Amino acid sequence: MLLVFSNIHKICIFLLYILLTACFTNTSSTSTDAKSELDIAVEEIIDHTVSPALDNFYQKTEELEALSNTFCSSNTKSVDDLTTLQNQWITTNNAWFHLVPYLLGPLTTKDFLNVEAYYYIDSYRSRGQNKSGAIRADINSLIGSSSNISNSDFSNKNFDTVGLLALEIVLFENSVTQSTLNPDILSEYQNTEKKCDILIGQSYELKRRMAAIHQAWHENYRETGKGYRDLLVNKLLEDTFIKDNDIDGTGTPIFTRLVLSTQSYLDFLHKRNITTDVAQLSNSVWLALSSTHMSINDFLAGNNSSTTPLYTLMSNGYVDDVNTMKENMVSLKQAINETETINFKNFAAALDGNFKRELPESLNAALGLNFSDGD
Repeated sequence: MLLVFSNIHKICIFLLYILLTACFTNTSSTSTDAKSELDIAVEEIIDHTVSPALDNFYQKTEELEALSNTFCSSNTKSVDDLTTLQNQWITTNNAWFHLVPYLLGPLTTKDFLNVEAYYYIDSYRSRGQNKSGAIRADINSLIGSSSNISNSDFSNKNFDTVGLLALEIVLFENSVTQSTLNPDILSEYQNTEKKCDILIGQSYELKRRMAAIHQAWHENYRETGKGYRDLLVNKLLEDTFIKDNDIDGTGTPIFTRLVLSTQSYLDFLHKRNITTDVAQLSNSVWLALSSTHMSINDFLAGNNSSTTPLYTLMSNGYVDDVNTMKENMVSLKQAINETETINFKNFAAALDGNFKRELPESLNAALGLNFSDGD
């Protein structure tokens, strides 16, 4: 009986979502109307927050790969050299946390295994599962194998054995004893050539996958000859893909895409154990979450390049809602600064609610009811 009710409930929600979205077609992907203030604000979010975050993360993956090659080619590896490389991983991870609220387009493109592109970067974001065990087993298997290791070996690996977590494990612990002391880690790099082969292969694979995402975002999304950014901002996605009844042809407004992605991440932050599961070997999870906070703040308040921040648009008759969101953002930042997990989850949940209710209501923009459940 409960199952039947649940299915009926889901159908009703879906139908209501269709109706609500249909009522707000002025920002759909095929609209030819003049740009509204909200259109301008959203375009600025894409161009001043999302695109720079994507560009910066790609650049950091390039730097991490280059530094890995330099480190491994040296005959005089030192603890200082290793520390520099570890710091570059932290910088790269922070850059990812600046981007991860905005899983759009090329970041979510599925491969032939039905795995979305970002899984290969951040396996934890998929369903909040720590894949350290699988990665350690893969590292030990590679080191113990009689076969040579090449960069191409990593392009065929499962998503849970590559990406940022794999690189953190390779850089921040000794594979034999799992020691996190840098002299022990360095000793393995000095005496086990394959450890460097793994580092180089993993860093190359991260950069390779991000290069494809970067190219699709700016230049050629799904063989259209146009970047996803241009298709999205110019509302051409539906015209481009409608013939295939494609997921990109649903007419979902750009504002809805952005808000649902960010809300989904906030929902994820308060439901999962990110503060105790992620970036633990590097002891840098709170620094990474600070980067996420900064990114979401730019989403709402704009930055030095913004002319039409969302907070400004919301203030017209909804000052209390704006103040509530600002207070929750301040409290979230305080929880991060104090490394307080319970408060962090609570205020992530509060902001999740703000993105579902206060934000769209104050902007008179329908989102439908397609909210994330944290998965």
